[in-house]
Amino acid sequence: MVHTNANLDLKTNEVIRTDRLYEALYDLCEEETVRITFVARDTEFLNEAWREDGESFLRVVLPYKEVLSTDNVDLLIAERLYEELDKLEWLEVAMMRQRLKSKMKKMMR
Repeated sequence: MVHTNANLDLKTNEVIRTDRLYEALYDLCEEETVRITFVARDTEFLNEAWREDGESFLRVVLPYKEVLSTDNVDLLIAERLYEELDKLEWLEVAMMRQRLKSKMKKMMR
């Protein structure tokens, strides 16, 4: 199961809907709990992944200006997540990518 949250500022908070992120991504991984934080702030953060107490954590930094200017922020988020999944090398990344790719096709419609 995947849990999502976001580290946003006032501008990006108006654009990114965390409830939609959870709905779209909750079934991305069945191996163990993965907690993904999407960061969209006008400050520097690093993409990072780690494992702790049987859970996996992934921080995905989104391109701030693109988040504010794109017409499809959900697709942008999915594309960035797709790029960062390999940081979770101890999980079945290929399966997660396949599932995410299927979800991305639906987002493009």
